[in-house]
Amino acid sequence: MTEGEGLDEFFTPSNSQRLSIADINTHWNYELHLNSGHARYQRPKSGSFLKKYILEQKDKNLRDLIGDEEVENAWHNSEGMLMEDEPFGSQIVELVKRGDLSVYIAMDLRIGPCEPSDLIDVDLMAAKDRYYIDRDDLGILLLDRQQRLPNFWYAEKHHEKYAAYFARKSEAEENIKTQLANTAKENKELKARLSKAMPYFDRHHPFFSAELEAAVNCWLSHYQDKKENDAVAKKPKLEYWIKENKADAVKQPDGAVSQSAIDRITMIVNPNKKGGRSPGKA
Repeated sequence: MTEGEGLDEFFTPSNSQRLSIADINTHWNYELHLNSGHARYQRPKSGSFLKKYILEQKDKNLRDLIGDEEVENAWHNSEGMLMEDEPFGSQIVELVKRGDLSVYIAMDLRIGPCEPSDLIDVDLMAAKDRYYIDRDDLGILLLDRQQRLPNFWYAEKHHEKYAAYFARKSEAEENIKTQLANTAKENKELKARLSKAMPYFDRHHPFFSAELEAAVNCWLSHYQDKKENDAVAKKPKLEYWIKENKADAVKQPDGAVSQSAIDRITMIVNPNKKGGRSPGKA
């Protein structure tokens, strides 16, 4: 494939989805230079009018190119000034490092993206010709950031495809946000109703009792669904539950656990005040 012909003909079932970071950098810059009206520098033939013209220019930029092998085909503007490439490759590498874009070790679509742990010791810029970017991944990312899709990579039909995909994605995300907002509102209303129906759960109540709240929750956890002859928790299990789930209710100012507070709570919770299981029918 020659530069500038675009990639539509390049797309095949085996490689249409991925290009190396190096290729993306090359083709994206090619498109950028052409759109900006830049041209490739071609060394003038000896004795040609163009060579004579360049040598007569006051601006030494193009004149200094003569005899320099490294700048053959370098981009320049209409005034003869050299134009550098944009660092698209390094920008893509940065996106990968931040976790915003996936990178692949192969063009084979059966091979998934690299894990972050696989890239710890990899210099992606040095290996940019051996790591690949999926065009759908890049297209959605660009649209998400409201950036233009490069023509060399996305034909107009592709742009419309990804724009439609992103519109659906945005609509879905908006629906999720709406659902979450509605859920939060419902939870707030439910909390308000519970606070009114069971004010002893309201930590903002002026007469809130941490021990009472702990006792009620402990009872609900151990006895709410029990029947008369079911096995039920004994005092040691109740004490353990209180320490694990309601430690704040039994802590003293110095942070130590108050055994007397635990005893008061378990005395309220345990149906058998002697500390065993509640008497039931045999």
